[in-house]
Amino acid sequence: MTFMEYLRGVVIDKARDRERMRMGRWAQRRVRGGGGVPTEPAPTVFITDAQDLGANVISFNFSDAVDPSGSMVLTGLQVNGQNPTGVNFVGGPTVELTFPGPVGAGDPWVLATQPPWLLTRVIVPEDGTVASP
Repeated sequence: MTFMEYLRGVVIDKARDRERMRMGRWAQRRVRGGGGVPTEPAPTVFITDAQDLGANVISFNFSDAVDPSGSMVLTGLQVNGQNPTGVNFVGGPTVELTFPGPVGAGDPWVLATQPPWLLTRVIVPEDGTVASP
């Protein structure tokens, strides 16, 4: 092997080493800002009152207008331990819920989870008592 061949080999080896080092640093670099799940703003809508309308129907008034989601899963909000069997969006902040059994003034209501039938996010948990009309 001549001196020139030796130098050529050293230069080639050094170039390979530099490339490996560069890739190593690149592969080990820290990625900034990645990860995490974007969070939604906290809900601000809450139930202001619940009124007995008779015939097992309770009217719930919210602090702001609410939108229906179209879901027929009627859970999340109970009166006297009963889930509603029907929901009627009257408009704006008012929703009327129909229950399978007797419910009325003085019965406790509880909003334990976000109702699937309600698109607007509401503050949970909440509870209260149904008022007379």
